[in-house]
Amino acid sequence: MASYHMSGKARKWYMHLLRAEDSRPGWDRFSALASKCFGPSTRRNLIGDLIELRRGAGTVEDYINNFFNLSACTTNLSLQHEMQIFIAGLQDPIRTHVELREPFDLEEATSVARAFERLESLDTGPRSSSKQSSSK
Repeated sequence: MASYHMSGKARKWYMHLLRAEDSRPGWDRFSALASKCFGPSTRRNLIGDLIELRRGAGTVEDYINNFFNLSACTTNLSLQHEMQIFIAGLQDPIRTHVELREPFDLEEATSVARAFERLESLDTGPRSSSKQSSSK
């Protein structure tokens, strides 16, 4: 039943699994194999990966998704530390705007980051070119 909801990489993995196994694996074997393939490595430093994560050329939304994917695997990090790591990974000027708002929690920090990215895109959009032409 779980295979009906698979797509992309997971579906390809499952099709390979069906070809490799003599019969459909039972739930215990299926979940163990899926966890081995897609679960976090037992040797990874997840908190280190979270700290190293930075918002690169992608959007704030991309960064938030990557951050939540990694943070979901960490269990021994306080919510306050998680929020501070998130803010530290933002690029300026968005990071400075979020820090100045002193968000209470991660949800507020992500909301502020999204809002300032939207504001930043408005400043670089067509409106700013009309301002320049009117000032000439």
